[in-house]
Amino acid sequence: MHESSYRRSVRRQYQAHLISKMNFLSLLSYFPNFKCFTQPPPSSSDHVEPFFKMYSKHPKNDTTVYDDDIVVHASDYAPDGTDNAGYHRPFNSLVDDTTMEGNCADAQAGWGENEMYPCINNDLTYGTAITGINDKNVKTISVNLVINSISEPDIREDVDPSAFTGTLEFANLDEAKTYAVYRFDSIDSFVSSNGDYENSKYFSKNILEDFEVSADGSFVYEDVDTFMSNEATIYRVVEVKE
Repeated sequence: MHESSYRRSVRRQYQAHLISKMNFLSLLSYFPNFKCFTQPPPSSSDHVEPFFKMYSKHPKNDTTVYDDDIVVHASDYAPDGTDNAGYHRPFNSLVDDTTMEGNCADAQAGWGENEMYPCINNDLTYGTAITGINDKNVKTISVNLVINSISEPDIREDVDPSAFTGTLEFANLDEAKTYAVYRFDSIDSFVSSNGDYENSKYFSKNILEDFEVSADGSFVYEDVDTFMSNEATIYRVVEVKE
């Protein structure tokens, strides 16, 4: 995909999902090139990094891509430690060819450096967008999952996986209602539920009731059961109907 087509495509995704809703998880991953780590043809990418926020001075319904639009992406290394706010890049800094001598000319090479300033191939690149939850039977509650680490053991190097603690952050819970938090510890058990979480093979179910939200309307729930860094864990939160 050429630069102009890619940028229009990315912008359409963001206009629909990010600019109007600035506080939620990654909606699109992209496949960039790194300095001194570019794969030979026919490959044009060598890594995956997430886009998770965008800022623009222009109206939400303006589908034009502007060079001063700012996209926020992540890498394996947080630029600001535990704050982990991501890397803020203007659109006009993203594109380069495989020589990496344009926008990425000053990017540093080597593990722990090149991931921090990648560029997108101006000839061909790929991306995947998450547009929502396939949830046919029930209405799930929007929630952010935060884990207690910004890194994980490299099991490909025979390092043992570690236990993570998951914390769920809610923005708009109603104190007068009751909610159920379902946790699944495998893709198979989640997919087989087909949206019927109550009658599924979930790992755990916890009821949220008689809780108090904070002054800004948020609520935090910490899962007492850890999960391993090399496993898949899925949460779904629904309102319990009387």
